[in-house]
Amino acid sequence: MITFILVSVNPVYLMKAKEAKERTETLIQVALSSGRISWSQLLERTGVSRRTLASALKRMIKEGRVQRTVDSSKYPPAVLYAVTASVRKGVYLFRKEFESAKEDLKSREILARIHAASFLKAVEENIKIEEVDRLHQEAVDSINYIIAATYADARKLKSEVLKKEIIRRAEEAEARLSEMVAEAFIERPELISKQFLLYIDSKPISMELLEWALKKGHMTEQDVAYAKENFLIK
Repeated sequence: MITFILVSVNPVYLMKAKEAKERTETLIQVALSSGRISWSQLLERTGVSRRTLASALKRMIKEGRVQRTVDSSKYPPAVLYAVTASVRKGVYLFRKEFESAKEDLKSREILARIHAASFLKAVEENIKIEEVDRLHQEAVDSINYIIAATYADARKLKSEVLKKEIIRRAEEAEARLSEMVAEAFIERPELISKQFLLYIDSKPISMELLEWALKKGHMTEQDVAYAKENFLIK
């Protein structure tokens, strides 16, 4: 007698897998829409892992959406990838909008990094706390602006996949900068009492900071547990 075992697949997992596939394929199409590029260039422009890119390219070549050509005039021969004409026509319309949104995001992140560096420099040089407070607020405002402005840009994008992608990149930039600014509180513990609530509001809380505050007696174990649950970026 043959026994059949039914295995149920979590629908949330299936949805996330589908979204990941759509994201990768859209990023590949956008990267290739401007012309033929190499594997390394494609890897850099999409930002996906090698394994993900290889799998997606194999699938898209098989489906006739991507062309793989070998340039034998070079040594060693160069392998180049490009989207087919029909795909290029569809992608071209939203590629420019996405590239513009990426450039704006880069500009905002650099500006926020400058504000954050100004704050960290003031902390390192032991500048009076009032000035540090002002620079800190400028850094936090600049970091928050990354998200606010990028959400506004995302509404202009016609591709839902690219809307999610530009927002994801903005949130990653915000998290990186928030961690960068939070390091100052380890260097200058006297800032904690005045500015800790500001940091709770803007969420640049790192596990390292919580562990330091616990060790120094600024927080109890219960405080840290609550902060981990409510304030750490999931």
